[in-house]
Amino acid sequence: MEKVIYSSELKEQLQLVAKATQELTKEDSCKSLEQFLAEISFIQYLLDELKEKSPAANDQR
Repeated sequence: MEKVIYSSELKEQLQLVAKATQELTKEDSCKSLEQFLAEISFIQYLLDELKEKSPAANDQR
Protein backbone atom coordinates (compact mmCIF):
# COMPACT_ATOMS: atom_id res chain seq x y z
CA MET A 1 0.00 0.00 0.00
CA GLU A 2 1.45 3.34 -1.00
CA LYS A 3 1.79 6.27 1.36
CA VAL A 4 -0.02 9.46 0.31
CA ILE A 5 1.44 12.84 1.18
CA TYR A 6 -1.21 15.53 1.38
CA SER A 7 0.08 18.96 0.38
CA SER A 8 -1.98 22.00 1.29
CA GLU A 9 -3.00 22.38 -2.37
CA LEU A 10 -4.13 18.76 -2.53
CA LYS A 11 -6.12 19.15 0.71
CA GLU A 12 -7.87 22.24 -0.68
CA GLN A 13 -8.71 20.45 -3.92
CA LEU A 14 -10.05 17.43 -2.03
CA GLN A 15 -12.26 19.73 0.04
CA LEU A 16 -13.60 21.32 -3.16
CA VAL A 17 -14.32 17.88 -4.62
CA ALA A 18 -16.10 16.90 -1.39
CA LYS A 19 -18.26 20.05 -1.52
CA ALA A 20 -19.04 19.48 -5.20
CA THR A 21 -19.95 15.87 -4.47
CA GLN A 22 -22.34 16.89 -1.70
CA GLU A 23 -24.03 19.46 -3.93
CA LEU A 24 -24.28 17.26 -7.00
CA THR A 25 -25.60 14.21 -5.18
CA LYS A 26 -28.43 15.98 -3.37
CA GLU A 27 -31.72 14.32 -4.12
CA ASP A 28 -33.62 16.34 -6.69
CA SER A 29 -36.76 14.97 -8.30
CA CYS A 30 -36.10 17.09 -11.41
CA LYS A 31 -32.78 15.38 -12.16
CA SER A 32 -32.76 12.73 -14.81
CA LEU A 33 -30.71 9.58 -14.44
CA GLU A 34 -28.46 10.80 -17.26
CA GLN A 35 -27.78 14.08 -15.44
CA PHE A 36 -27.01 12.26 -12.21
CA LEU A 37 -24.62 9.88 -14.00
CA ALA A 38 -22.95 12.82 -15.76
CA GLU A 39 -22.39 14.48 -12.39
CA ILE A 40 -20.83 11.29 -11.03
CA SER A 41 -18.56 11.12 -14.09
CA PHE A 42 -17.51 14.73 -13.47
CA ILE A 43 -16.61 13.92 -9.86
CA GLN A 44 -14.59 10.91 -11.06
CA TYR A 45 -12.77 13.19 -13.52
CA LEU A 46 -11.88 15.60 -10.69
CA LEU A 47 -10.61 12.74 -8.54
CA ASP A 48 -8.52 11.37 -11.42
CA GLU A 49 -6.96 14.82 -11.91
CA LEU A 50 -6.09 14.99 -8.23
CA LYS A 51 -4.60 11.52 -8.34
CA GLU A 52 -2.29 12.58 -11.18
CA LYS A 53 -1.25 15.73 -9.31
CA SER A 54 -0.47 13.90 -6.06
CA PRO A 55 3.20 13.50 -5.12
CA ALA A 56 2.80 9.72 -4.82
CA ALA A 57 1.65 9.50 -8.44
CA ASN A 58 4.62 11.57 -9.58
CA ASP A 59 7.03 9.32 -7.67
CA GLN A 60 5.83 6.28 -9.60
CA ARG A 61 6.67 7.83 -12.98
